[in-house]
Amino acid sequence: MRSAVRICLEAPAAIPEAIAFGYFVLRRILRLNELLKTLEQAKSIINALSLEDICFSEELSYDQTIASERELKALWRTFYDSTTLLSNQINQSWALPVLIQVIGEVYYGQYKDAEEKEWIGPAAKASLPFVWKNNYEAQKEGKDITVLKQLIFQCHMMEQLANMHAYFNFLPEQAAEYRRGQLAHHKKNIPFILATNQAMIGKGTRLRVSDENTQLMCDGIEFRKAIEAVLLDTQPADIPLLRDTFYAYIPSSKKRFWRALWTRVFMFCYVVSLSSTAENILANAIIIPKHGFPVIEEFTSQQHMESMFWQRPWLERQTRDAAVPMLNIAVERPILRIHKQGFFATSLTLLGDSINNFVESQIFRLPGREMGIDLPDSVRKKSLHR
Repeated sequence: MRSAVRICLEAPAAIPEAIAFGYFVLRRILRLNELLKTLEQAKSIINALSLEDICFSEELSYDQTIASERELKALWRTFYDSTTLLSNQINQSWALPVLIQVIGEVYYGQYKDAEEKEWIGPAAKASLPFVWKNNYEAQKEGKDITVLKQLIFQCHMMEQLANMHAYFNFLPEQAAEYRRGQLAHHKKNIPFILATNQAMIGKGTRLRVSDENTQLMCDGIEFRKAIEAVLLDTQPADIPLLRDTFYAYIPSSKKRFWRALWTRVFMFCYVVSLSSTAENILANAIIIPKHGFPVIEEFTSQQHMESMFWQRPWLERQTRDAAVPMLNIAVERPILRIHKQGFFATSLTLLGDSINNFVESQIFRLPGREMGIDLPDSVRKKSLHR
């Protein structure tokens, strides 16, 4: 079967012309001026979203005691079905860049220190799959900010239910109260939940993965060149940039890991270059035409590139089970098609998080990690004892 995503393997010299043509078509198809006007409203969406004002339709506003895993999954499924119907009203070419913009503003923009807005980032990430699936249906016309806000509200509740499901069987008393759109844990469970949340603080940073990658990506080109040296059989411990990082423990012989990492770092550097050009005037959401993806085949492959893009069979596998968190889907694959004619959206926020998530997943051998890479157990042990 032919792949759903084919990346242009043109010579780099041809890329600027391809991008220029792509943006010309983009203006014609997506009405870029209208899109940019809407992206300016991303901050107004964030400002308007408040948990104090959360409300749901009548079909979701009722009282229920959740006393079993089955009842929790049933409530999650009710929200899933309602959110699916809601998303069917939304134009994906408009909403996906808006959601990516919202994510960037909440995590790394002017709202990064606003505690009352923290919940919006995960909820916006969880909203992406519902809107993205419209790529395979007739183009929707809906560009209603109110509907998009309601979608974010409902995805927030679904994430709450999914988080509860993750440790529901371990709670002292399997009970929670759902009251007209509000979810409350049983009082006996609160100490356990607080302790669990405290234990999770710093996830992704205890190995200094996030911290060290952030430092390395400050000079992404040098980071990329260091990975290229590893792919040419130089040991990481012999490369000054990597010598004092956890990468020094990963053998150069693990080519699948290094190629996958190179692909992510390369795309990060490429998007940095796009975000600094006059053509690309979106602050966080970066729109790229189909033929605007340069690839140096010496260091990557079609398979590694495809693992960066959302695809329908992959998404269906991610969302197959009930009451599972959806916020990490955009981190696992940070590039989304937003129009059937081949335009894509991403952001430095999603790409940077994708690099951290990929490395951490491989070191910890987390379930569901992509590429099926098996790093030596010594990598995890040495990283833990640094």
